[in-house]
Amino acid sequence: MTIFLSIIAVLLHFTIYHHAFAMVWRSDVGLCVVASGEKADIHFGISSCAENGVKLVWCLSIPLCLLYVIFPKALLTFFIDNPSAEAISSGSIYLRILAPFYFVVSAKLVADGILRGAGLMKQFMIATFTDLILRVVLAIVLSKTALLSTGIWCAWPIGWTVATAISIFFYRQGKWKEC
Repeated sequence: MTIFLSIIAVLLHFTIYHHAFAMVWRSDVGLCVVASGEKADIHFGISSCAENGVKLVWCLSIPLCLLYVIFPKALLTFFIDNPSAEAISSGSIYLRILAPFYFVVSAKLVADGILRGAGLMKQFMIATFTDLILRVVLAIVLSKTALLSTGIWCAWPIGWTVATAISIFFYRQGKWKEC
């Protein structure tokens, strides 16, 4: 059972990131067509693609999230040769904290793909660097509280959530339609 669940988790993990990167690539290609001005109606198609892209990565996130939250020990023992109780405990906490936020970060990937495809690199970089800086600073700060290492894991969803809000804000501004 443990090996079976671990194999499913690895496959789902690969699948969600593979599809997320595929969506980013498709957004880039679609917006190159927009930039060339060959199709005036493609902006509606990109909006529809963004909505469907988010739905797709959210559907892929559901089984992965459930596995990480329900079976963290089984999944961790697949990757750790001689797991200590502390490693399993810390890994389980990590998976349970981050798994629900795959929905958030996957929405960011779709919005970022559209921003990058439209050549709005400044907006993309603002969101990305905000995420990275927040995660590092918050990991340092939160790890020095009573949370200890759990504070490090908590920094990730905070950074992802703020950066996703920024990416979606830039997407909703609609500057990508001008490209």
